[in-house]
Amino acid sequence: MKSKMFGHFFTISAFCLLGVIDQIQGDSVIVELSDSSGQVEHTDLPLWVFPCAVAEGDMFYIKREDGVMEIRCGEPPE
Repeated sequence: MKSKMFGHFFTISAFCLLGVIDQIQGDSVIVELSDSSGQVEHTDLPLWVFPCAVAEGDMFYIKREDGVMEIRCGEPPE
């Protein structure tokens, strides 16, 4: 399931988003995403897109580099 706002972030913002897991409901995860300007949005992502086990409150980041978008667990490196 793709959120319209999720796509919006990648067309107008920096190439890294910070995320926090708000809720896990079955195979769907409600997340809070923040861009580099501080804009915050909530969206749903499928659980299978995360490359690690996640729990409510966990942080992750989404990075786009060389045309490839990746979700990584934890906080981004400095």
